[in-house]
Amino acid sequence: MKIKYYDLIALAGIHSGINVAMLKIFMMSFRGYSSVDFYAEPKHADICKNKMGNKNVNFHSMRLMHQKIFGRGGKMAVRDALSCIYVVRAFLYSRKNDVLIFSLAFPFAQCFIYGLNKLLRRKNVYVCLHGEMEVIIDNSPFKSKRYQHLTKYILKQKSDIHYIVLGESIFCNLQHLFYDPSKVIVIEHPYEFEDMQTDTVKSFSPLTIGQIGLGEISKGTDYLFELAKILETEIRNNQLRIKLVGKLNAQLLQLDNGLVEFHTDFLSSDDFEKEIKSLHFTLQLVPINKRRVTASGSFFDTIKYQKPYLSLENEYIGYFHTMEPNSGVMFNSTNEMGDYIKQLINSDFKSINISYQNSVSSILNLQQNLSLSNIAKNFRQQIQF
Repeated sequence: MKIKYYDLIALAGIHSGINVAMLKIFMMSFRGYSSVDFYAEPKHADICKNKMGNKNVNFHSMRLMHQKIFGRGGKMAVRDALSCIYVVRAFLYSRKNDVLIFSLAFPFAQCFIYGLNKLLRRKNVYVCLHGEMEVIIDNSPFKSKRYQHLTKYILKQKSDIHYIVLGESIFCNLQHLFYDPSKVIVIEHPYEFEDMQTDTVKSFSPLTIGQIGLGEISKGTDYLFELAKILETEIRNNQLRIKLVGKLNAQLLQLDNGLVEFHTDFLSSDDFEKEIKSLHFTLQLVPINKRRVTASGSFFDTIKYQKPYLSLENEYIGYFHTMEPNSGVMFNSTNEMGDYIKQLINSDFKSINISYQNSVSSILNLQQNLSLSNIAKNFRQQIQF
């Protein structure tokens, strides 16, 4: 038995952390494998190879079309169509007992996976569903209704494909799409929390808070500037710094009010880590009606770097908040969040630090609960080895 892992879409570093973590989960779960092969776009494969370290994995390159060749709409469909070639190769160059994993597959590729699996009757085919499912449940106009309906049609068909959904809260919003929801594998979003030394906070002056990742409307970055306006006095008095740890989408430059520190280019991995470490709290600003089936990379970076969070009410964050309520604070509005931040600024170091260290302790508990070994254990239970 071999494990063959394919990411048919990801370019460069996007999804690399997820893919490495997910591959390790499969390696923990299928212990009788003879070899492991990982297939992805060349740069993505190299990044994953570096992240895997000395694990016994063979990395292979797939020549996917570069993302800048086509416009936004056509790009997805063309890359999806090209990825079907690799789906065919995956089935033709594997045996019946091999484990085939498709980490990211768009509708055309999903059709090929479904059709070939129906024809060849494979039992160990896994398709991991990611944020691309957002357009399937979104009732707003979609650029290609046929494309949307195609995915819905495939998921409703009876098959031996094992679909993987990353999170209970996400599954609740997706379960109506499946032929048999009871056969869907639901695990926590995989993320590696390396052993990181807990930083000692010596001062909360100025208090430094920020949003992590690419600044976009879908991620609530407009609320970041709204929050900064509410806290303008504290910012101008050097009591508070608000950051976007990432690149601000050019379309949002019009929101710049001179109160938020942001970048206009992508950060290097070292600068990204340095900026996150400079924060006292992270801001989770995705509104409750957005990104209902998309896991939050920003939240997992928050947990990785042991930063308590200040979050607007959100299904996804709320799910983890119920596990460890002391790990952060939830708010109904930016005004409510702003009032809380003002209280922090006006509190003495000792009182803030006691609460802060309690939050860090809760985050360490979350790290343990969300460890790859625990996720792999849950995964094995669901596929009934």
